[in-house]
Amino acid sequence: MSPFANPMSSLPEASISAPYPVLLLAEDLVLDCPGSEPRRLTGLQLRPGLTLVRSDEDSDMSHLLRWLSGTVKPRSGQVQWLLHSRPVSTTELERLVFWADPADRSQDKMSVSAYWQQLRGRYPRWNDAMLDELQAELGLTPHLDKALFMLSTGSRRKVALAAALAAGAALTLLDQPYAALDLPSRRCITRCLLDCASQAERIYVMADYEAPEGVPLSQLIDLNRLLPG
Repeated sequence: MSPFANPMSSLPEASISAPYPVLLLAEDLVLDCPGSEPRRLTGLQLRPGLTLVRSDEDSDMSHLLRWLSGTVKPRSGQVQWLLHSRPVSTTELERLVFWADPADRSQDKMSVSAYWQQLRGRYPRWNDAMLDELQAELGLTPHLDKALFMLSTGSRRKVALAAALAAGAALTLLDQPYAALDLPSRRCITRCLLDCASQAERIYVMADYEAPEGVPLSQLIDLNRLLPG
């Protein structure tokens, strides 16, 4: 496997590791976060590379990822994809964004192979060679014919992570990618995130409590410091 090797001025903490262009803008967003007050994000800019979304609350991080995926709508605000000169349709958004919600059980009866095959048809830049390497390195080969509900939490997360990294989406959303993984798999994912961090055309957004050691960030969105909406 290949080594997987402008700040948001209104957000409290942000650092840019490379001068990549902004691909997605969001203005005056107000998000209804479950279990807490609405949060306001002003001047959100997502750039290629790896962005960390950090919060003390799992639900807040996941909610922001669901919003970025188009699964939930903000209370207010506007979003613009700069690679399009017109509004993005729902169909286009599904091909631009990869999001596998860990709480989603709608495809539990699908086999691992069928799940990947379904996604392969959605993403035009799907990388089968990458999937094969991740399948082997994450120890997923014995599980290909098993239904998703038969897998352990860790194996199920590996299936989704392999798909996310093989999809080649413009925006890839990763919800706590290290959760429930064994040490060899964690090392594999760190190598993958190193590669994600170097991307010049794709955005990766990772929700977690802290950044992986040694992996540079394009920016940091600290939801703990956002003002109520």
